[in-house]
Amino acid sequence: MSPGSTTPSCAAALATTLALIDQFTASLVPTDPRHHGSAPSSPEAPSPLLLLAAAAKSLKAQVTKLSLLTVTAPFTPSAVATTLQAVNDSVLPTLVTAALLVSADGFTASFATECRAYVTEATGRVWQDCDVVVAFAEGGIPMFVVSKAKQWLELMKDAVAELQQWDPEEEVDEADLFGDAEANASDRATISAGVKDQALKVLSRIPQSVHVVVKQRLEKVRQQQLSSHVRARLDPTLARLSSISDLIDESAEGMYMGNLELCLKKAGEARAVTIELVEHALHGFIDDDQRGQEKESQEDKYVKRALDWIRQVETNPTWKSTPDQETYARPGNIRQTNVRQTWKSQQCRFNGRVTPSRSIPLGGVSKASGGLLYRDY
Repeated sequence: MSPGSTTPSCAAALATTLALIDQFTASLVPTDPRHHGSAPSSPEAPSPLLLLAAAAKSLKAQVTKLSLLTVTAPFTPSAVATTLQAVNDSVLPTLVTAALLVSADGFTASFATECRAYVTEATGRVWQDCDVVVAFAEGGIPMFVVSKAKQWLELMKDAVAELQQWDPEEEVDEADLFGDAEANASDRATISAGVKDQALKVLSRIPQSVHVVVKQRLEKVRQQQLSSHVRARLDPTLARLSSISDLIDESAEGMYMGNLELCLKKAGEARAVTIELVEHALHGFIDDDQRGQEKESQEDKYVKRALDWIRQVETNPTWKSTPDQETYARPGNIRQTNVRQTWKSQQCRFNGRVTPSRSIPLGGVSKASGGLLYRDY
């Protein structure tokens, strides 16, 4: 809704609604329902609960009508004002009056208190949701994009943190009634711990690189910069963020379920989408005709570092689980296997050399390459 489309009558009706909500909410402030001063109703009088239910249904209908009027073209301010006027004149006063008529004399003190709490909560929810809509409208596309990006970033961090805390040695095969799972627990833990550590080399870097994109690119977007070309680039960015979050979850799930190959496969896919995301944000969210006109900024350098940071580590798609390893992915399997010997005997080629390893190499980045974090940028 544009500011110019709001007529004085609509604005006045809205202001009246907000004022009434304030006043009615204050009248429902929790007090001792046994001493609120209302006269006891006669036995022949209709129950205030009927009035309360009717008012609540009417409020629901009017709010539904109001929402449809505001989102359905063409927007008609006069229709909105009419709906608000009905809320002001009858719905809100009736709702509050019914709540006040529910007294300890006619019911019980606890019932009357709960009635007021319900009405106050319902009013508060409408108020809170309206505040959310107001903030959404005032923030526009930039705030929406940043908000969604941060939501997915937090999900990524949570998934990685949970995987870091997961201990393969604590996993017990409850379907194995003959104790073979306990006998082979050390073998299984060796395999799972190795895959977990190597997968985390990739997964732990993803939130760090995504953080740079959010901090140095998305948070710098302003409403006045949103040309059609820039807007067209924002949805693919959000789609990639959502995909990365899902892939990290799938990688962790593969680890938990004992599907080691799936764990590494999804970690590699998450890394690939992250690279696309950072490359997509490399030049910033500006029009194509403005690229190259400005010197490289400090923000550009941070994004390039983030791209290098995630490129330096990669999964090894050539690894395949052996039949002995796959037995651990099937609950209830009691076949004895010499998995530890199979695992230790594996040789992994990397950069032209053969490296004996108890874990699956996901990349050739040595510890000397550093562990640069971007969270302070």
